[in-house]
Amino acid sequence: METVSILSATWFLYLIPFIPIAAPVWFFGRRRVRWNRWDFALVLLPFAVWAVLIMNYDTGKSLANLAEAFWLGCAVPVAPVLRLAVGARVPQRLLALGLLVTTCLVAVGLWAFVPGLPE
Repeated sequence: METVSILSATWFLYLIPFIPIAAPVWFFGRRRVRWNRWDFALVLLPFAVWAVLIMNYDTGKSLANLAEAFWLGCAVPVAPVLRLAVGARVPQRLLALGLLVTTCLVAVGLWAFVPGLPE
């Protein structure tokens, strides 16, 4: 039960920078871009990839590394902004899936390259 509460708090830490950027982009860009499921999976999937990695692979990380969720939340909103900037010039489903995979790879990179921080 403790793990669920820590993950919930960390997910909100992820959402703090994500929602104020992504929500207006999704709302005001709905006439320019046709959003699909892959776009809205950004709310959970990159965080879930990062959370699974940090829970299952002990690399000397501590509770201080939970701040990585905030940095991931700062990086992921770039995807809807890019999607809005590109518009319909690229196949939208392919671009949305590619950006989702890229953000998941950013989550893996964040987990892999940030060392264990002291508490």
